[in-house]
Amino acid sequence: MSIKSVILEHPGLVLKLGGILLVLVLGGLVWIAQFARDKLKELEKSVVAPPFRVQLVPETDALSAPAPAVQALVEPLLQTGFVEAGAFRIWEMPGARMRMLVQPETRVTACVYQLSGQTTLDLVSRFEDGGTLTFANSKTGGEFSRSEQHPSKRFAGAGAAEVYERMLAERGERPLRPVRIETAAEEFQADYAAGQDWLSERGGYTADEIRREILASGQKADSGTVQFLRERYAAAALKNWWRAQPSATSPWAEAKDRLVVIHDELKVEDIEWIYDDNSGNWETEPESLPKHITSAREAFAFLNQTGGEIFVKIAEKTTPLAADFYLLRADEEPMQEAA
Repeated sequence: MSIKSVILEHPGLVLKLGGILLVLVLGGLVWIAQFARDKLKELEKSVVAPPFRVQLVPETDALSAPAPAVQALVEPLLQTGFVEAGAFRIWEMPGARMRMLVQPETRVTACVYQLSGQTTLDLVSRFEDGGTLTFANSKTGGEFSRSEQHPSKRFAGAGAAEVYERMLAERGERPLRPVRIETAAEEFQADYAAGQDWLSERGGYTADEIRREILASGQKADSGTVQFLRERYAAAALKNWWRAQPSATSPWAEAKDRLVVIHDELKVEDIEWIYDDNSGNWETEPESLPKHITSAREAFAFLNQTGGEIFVKIAEKTTPLAADFYLLRADEEPMQEAA
């Protein structure tokens, strides 16, 4: 199933009017293509990929007037020897709040999150060998893999005391790193960065993980939705991979709106659409793809070559999700902005 077919065969993803699904097919195939393009852009706005890095900004008011749901998780921890390590906003995630506590004797860090109307808890043990172990009580995210060095276990809906007791009972005897109030925020940011680096290296969440996560939430996981989400998350992860490379040719602020990533899981039949959408030449096409081209990366390279090479290949990733990275030439930017 191609990207366009996600829009045309699953219009409920992108357009609802008075509870009635509505798809207006007017003006033939050109209109359909433009409709798919516009609605896909709208749908993409609802796909929120994790930020590349996070910065914690201290918040003093949150400690003096905690929300009841936060206090329900914090109070049992305070009773078991945890001490406050600060309240924070996550700068890159508007509306996200976090309360941190540390238990110096058992060397556990607690993170209480408020995000998207949910209040959840992570307990983290950090080991001297560089690994971590996280126990969480959130009801979502359990189907997504984590690095072998930084595993996570979920106990959906469990109280803080239960999660803490399980952490102490199940984490084993590996030597633990000490926890300090002064470094709690810095260590959280470092752990987050390591997790994102691992995710970007593997090319994001897999289609199977996305499918299982959707099913675990009680929703229907049709192939079109899974494919769409997989491609969006893969694109975000691979852009983060390029961003983290010391050999990156341009600052991220300059490259982010011109960077195009073509990876091995994209469908060949979608490449002309992707090429046109990123070049700004929706109605101007290079030579049609010959039948012998069977990979997305080869297809994009052919279109770029026959279309005037308006994209410059700047990097290549070989494993585990192979990808080519292109930048739209600077002299093509005004044309794209006008499209």
